[in-house]
This record gives sequence, structure tokens and C-alpha cells, in this order.
Amino acid sequence: MKTCKKCGTAYEKEKGHVCEVEKKEVESYILSQKEEIQPLLREIRETILSAVPGAYEKISWKMPTFYKTHDIIHFAAFKNHWGLYPGPVAIEHFKERFEGLTYSKGAVQFPYDRPLDKKLIYDMARWCHETGNHH
Repeated sequence: MKTCKKCGTAYEKEKGHVCEVEKKEVESYILSQKEEIQPLLREIRETILSAVPGAYEKISWKMPTFYKTHDIIHFAAFKNHWGLYPGPVAIEHFKERFEGLTYSKGAVQFPYDRPLDKKLIYDMARWCHETGNHH
């Protein structure tokens, strides 16, 4: 039997507990951002959750993180863009779909004025989960 360090709930299986405290931390992160980008961040969150049903949410590296048996993907808000962090293997795999975007070894940046590419977010999250590729 294990006990969640955040909420004190006892559970049996590794990753067998969805911590409401951690989910609230992700919502708190979104609420801490500028009001006008909060709906966008919620849409990103919902797109990732639809790609990886049953993914757990937490804050890791100071950003919303989705995981099951491993970290799957992260996202974060910045002044002029939001970033998606799928890891270097995913960046290499999807880079042909990043036309007009700035990307690095493990991240891709999306300007706030660019329409949300839900299909790309969905595909990247799903691929990271299925392949186990991340950091």
C-alpha cells in the first residue's frame, strides 16, 4: 500500500491514484496566466487529455505535465507564445509539421496569434504516449 504525498490517499498500484490536488495545481497554473490566454491553455489541456485518456496531470518543471508510466508531454505559457515540450525524439519525428514555428531540441513554440493546431497537439501527445518517447 502506498500513500500519496500530496493528499494522503492510500492506494495499491503504482500510478493507481489520480490526485485531485495535482489536477487542481494544473488548474491553478492556468488561472495564474493572463485571462485572455486561459481558454487557449484549457483547450491545449483538453486536447492532450483526449489524446491520452487516463493520463494523470501534475506540475513538473513548473509546467503542466501529463503522464502515465512516464512523462508524456508538457506545455507552458510565456509572454509571446506557448510552448509544447514532447522531448527531442518527438521534435525530430514531427518537425516537418512545424512550418513557420520556432523549435529546439525538445520544444516547439506557438505564437498566441497563430490558430491552435489541435491535430498536431493530439498527434504529438498520442505518439509520445504510445512510443514512450520523451525526455
